[in-house]
Amino acid sequence: MGVDLTAASGPTRIVVAQGAVTLVMAGGFLLADAGSGVSSLLAGLAVVVPNAYFARRVLAQRGQHAPLDAARALMGSSVVKLLLSIALLGAIFSSYPVEPLGFFATFIVVHAVHVIAPLVDGPPRSRRKGV
Repeated sequence: MGVDLTAASGPTRIVVAQGAVTLVMAGGFLLADAGSGVSSLLAGLAVVVPNAYFARRVLAQRGQHAPLDAARALMGSSVVKLLLSIALLGAIFSSYPVEPLGFFATFIVVHAVHVIAPLVDGPPRSRRKGV
C-alpha cells in the first residue's frame, strides 16, 4: 500500500526521496539517542520544507508564462526558498540545542539526495525513448 511515484514529476520525486531519507536517518539517530534523532529530523525539515515550496512553484510555472516571465518567477521563488532556509535554520539553532553529528550528517545527506536521485532514477519519464 505504498505511494506510486512513477507518474510524479522530477521535483516531486526528489522532495519525496529527501523526506524518506530524512525519516530513515532520524530513525537511525533516534536509536543512538533522542537528541540526535530530533536534531536529524530538524535538519531534514530545514531542507525538505524549502525544497517542497520551490518544487511546488516550479510545477506551477510549467507552461503558463512566456519563458522570460517564467525565469523571473522562478528566480523570485529561489530567493524565497533561500530566505525560508535561513529562517528555518535560525529558528532551529536559536530554539533547540542540536546534536552536531545528527544534524549535519542528515543536512548533508539530504542535500546530496537532490543530486543523486536523478542519477539513480534516470531521465524524466517523458524523455525516455519508447515510453
